[in-house]
Amino acid sequence: MKMHKALERGDFVPFLQPKYELKEESVAGAEALVRWLDPEEGMIYPDEFIPLFENNGFIVELDLYMFEEVCKLIERWHREGRQIIPVSVNLSRSHFEIPNFFDYYEYVLKKYDIPPKSIEIELTESLFYNDFELLSDLVNKIHKVGLSCSIDDFGSGYSSLNM
Repeated sequence: MKMHKALERGDFVPFLQPKYELKEESVAGAEALVRWLDPEEGMIYPDEFIPLFENNGFIVELDLYMFEEVCKLIERWHREGRQIIPVSVNLSRSHFEIPNFFDYYEYVLKKYDIPPKSIEIELTESLFYNDFELLSDLVNKIHKVGLSCSIDDFGSGYSSLNM
C-alpha cells in the first residue's frame, strides 16, 4: 500500500511546532507534528490521513516511526552541542491493543543517546476513561525510562468546560 512505501522512503516528516513560554519569552519545547511529503501530491496534512490510519491500524507504525525520528533529531542536537528543548510526540490509543507495546519505545531509547526529559509522550485525554490501571502503569514506565508525559487534547472530553 501507498502508506507503507511512504514510510519506507521517509516521506513522513516531523515538523516541530514551538511551545512558547510567555513569562520567560522563550521557546520551552516543541511538538512533533507529522506531515506527509508525497513525491507526487506534495505536502499532505494530518487531517487527510490520520483518521484513515487510526481506522486501519497503521497509526501504530507511524507513531513508532515518528518517535524514532525525534530520537534521531535529539541525538543529533546532543552530538552537535546544541541546546536541547523537550519535544513531545503523540501516542495513539491503538497502541493499547498490542501487549507490551512500550517495549519497542524502550528499545529505541536505548539505541540513541537521549538526555533524560528531552522527550515528552502526549497521551490523549480519552485514554484516561478506558483502563486507568493500565494507563497508570504506562505513565510509570514512561517516567522510569526518563521521559515525561502530558495529556493531549485536555479539556476536549470529560474535563471540558462543556461537561
